[in-house]
Amino acid sequence: MDINQVGLVLMGVVLGWFLLFAVRRYRVQWGAFAAFMAIVFGVSMMSFLWTRDLLAYYGIGIFLGFVANMVVRVAGTTAGGKLGEGLLEISAFERKGGGMPGDGVRSVKAANEAAIFARANVVGVAVGNKVIGGRETEEACIVVFVEAKRPEAQLRHRDVVPKALGGVRTDVVETGRFHALRAAQTTNMDRTKRVRPAPGGVSVGHFQVTAGTLGVLARRGGRPVILSNNHVLANQNAARVGDPILQPGPADGGRLQDTIARLVDFVPIQFHDRRLGPLGRLLAALFAWAGLGVKRLPTGQVNLVDAAVAEPIDAGSVSRDILGIGRVTRTRDAELGIRVRKSGRTSGITEGRVTALDATVEVDYGGQTAVFREQVVSDLVSKGGDSGSLVVDESGRAVGLLFAGGATTTLINPIAAIAHFLEVTFG
Repeated sequence: MDINQVGLVLMGVVLGWFLLFAVRRYRVQWGAFAAFMAIVFGVSMMSFLWTRDLLAYYGIGIFLGFVANMVVRVAGTTAGGKLGEGLLEISAFERKGGGMPGDGVRSVKAANEAAIFARANVVGVAVGNKVIGGRETEEACIVVFVEAKRPEAQLRHRDVVPKALGGVRTDVVETGRFHALRAAQTTNMDRTKRVRPAPGGVSVGHFQVTAGTLGVLARRGGRPVILSNNHVLANQNAARVGDPILQPGPADGGRLQDTIARLVDFVPIQFHDRRLGPLGRLLAALFAWAGLGVKRLPTGQVNLVDAAVAEPIDAGSVSRDILGIGRVTRTRDAELGIRVRKSGRTSGITEGRVTALDATVEVDYGGQTAVFREQVVSDLVSKGGDSGSLVVDESGRAVGLLFAGGATTTLINPIAAIAHFLEVTFG
């Protein structure tokens, strides 16, 4: 093998690495990459035409520069600190402090979802705005929700969330585990007593559950229906069509004589089956060690909504109004930063902001867990028993259906998905 062949092989190694790294990890547009390749090969051909051996030295030089670059990065990231972080995620994007368009951030988030979930302590990942020094900026970032924030020194290396992924910075937010909001004690007796006609925001529930919130009176096929969560009206898939729905819910003293509606339909929740045999546990552990996250984020078992509808026995027994909010006749998609509020059985009227979108989260249903995608995240206060509350914007337009949350975070099903799966309209 002469010097020219050696140079071409080494150049091929470097260009091949760039092809995999730049296109697959950083989602570089093929057109931009093709232009880069054209420049490289153009310079190579000029060198070849000028003098044959110069092409070989050109390829060797590229390879040596590539190796030196990797050595410096490895040394810097091993040393840690700001130098290491900069070398690990170096990019023009970060140096300029700019932002990536929303669709680009979502693409990077989707590409790294499984790897993020493979880390211990992670319970969700979403798209939001970077918070620096307690203040929210306009820089789009990947938000990683964790049970508890811990110093990096207390974490295994593979469990540390990178400072950036694919040129997009990350933000780690402590939320605790997300739970479906089952009934809790409340002193708001007006919302837990029997009311006819019953407005949105009061206690309701399947006859075999505790209690949740009557979200709103919507319409389905021209007929009025009560809208709330699956785990409120359908007992987490265990109910049957026609089952009685009580107002107030059983936890608030509701009995069969308080039946206000019958279950009509619900979207089944796909739960993550953790009952694995020895071989399954071994494979899951190996996948988790490799960073594939198969156990934490199973494919084909994800949800978009936790929702159900029930038809009132008497059309006049349910009001179209929501306590403290009024009548809802329109809907809108959630956007980052918009003000929202809800009217719930336990905590009443609370307000907040949409803090993240396109969230993929793992929710605990009292022993079973379920993964939800494309969820809306808010900082409005919610407590056990608020599940099923309709979330609206400042103009009273429906944004989504509250179904779960953590200590400081509330999770909301997008209203468009609710309307699609249950074929409901408002107004």
